[in-house]
Amino acid sequence: MTLRVGVIGLGSMGKNHSRVIERTEGLDLVAAYDINLQGKELDSRPGLLHSNLNSFLDLNLDYVVNSVSTTNHLEISLMLAEHKTPMLLEKPIAPTLSDAKLIIEAFEAKQVKAGVGHIERYNPALQEAKKRIDQVGDIYQISTYRQGAFSGRIKDVGVTVDLATHDFDLTQWLVSSGYQNVFAMGAFASNQNHEDLVSIIGKMQNGVIANHSVNWVSPYKERRVVITGSDGALIADTLTADLTFYENGSGAETWSQLANFRGMREGNVIRYAIEKYEPLKKEHEEFRDFILGKSQNIVSLKEATANINVAERVINQLVMDK
Repeated sequence: MTLRVGVIGLGSMGKNHSRVIERTEGLDLVAAYDINLQGKELDSRPGLLHSNLNSFLDLNLDYVVNSVSTTNHLEISLMLAEHKTPMLLEKPIAPTLSDAKLIIEAFEAKQVKAGVGHIERYNPALQEAKKRIDQVGDIYQISTYRQGAFSGRIKDVGVTVDLATHDFDLTQWLVSSGYQNVFAMGAFASNQNHEDLVSIIGKMQNGVIANHSVNWVSPYKERRVVITGSDGALIADTLTADLTFYENGSGAETWSQLANFRGMREGNVIRYAIEKYEPLKKEHEEFRDFILGKSQNIVSLKEATANINVAERVINQLVMDK
């Protein structure tokens, strides 16, 4: 069965979704809508681009990607729920916890399927890390590093909502636990309305310590996740989709000064050979199977709301300290 799919919002992510939908088995991109179609051409197929949202919504699509700006997520989501159209909502679910709850209520009331596109869950390195996480033994800490230059396309939210929500989601997913406490410091380096840099430390409900360093003021790009445990550490680079395991050694340290200093001993280092598929394509494959009732491997609205809950707690601290 081929699903008929549409996209609302043809910015950077909307165009990426459109490209991937056209290349994914079992999906057919049949419609796209943007409030301003100038310069938004996707291909030459007649009837693909819609300038009228009502006509788009009346197409009875199998699912729609909602990739408008974050502050408009609620408005479009409520329209889709009212039309009983399943939705894949680009992350984050909403700019505020109150908006997120309204989205959940709307889709639950209409009993319509929906999920949120937290794409990092589908990164090959993190998918493999999830499978191998028992190798680190008892997990002590997860540290994430997400930094790069400001793209200029995000103007309605700060770095916490736009970027750190990736890390909140992947951390809760990897350790199967929510945040108990969270503390943050930030800087308004270039934008007085929203934070550009944030350092976050948290404690998960199962005792794991979480550290997140996030900014969009760095001249170089980094996407790294370090999972440290009693038996070693897994390091995932989500830019290159590489995963490396650093094992704690069991041999005796013969150099006495190092033996007293190092604590954990160095062991074998293994870099895994993994299939490097495109995360966004994997996301659509999983959502396709979710719509067809074959899988539940998606990020639910409630899981995505937990991420924005953490983000809101962080932002409240930043505002107080500003």
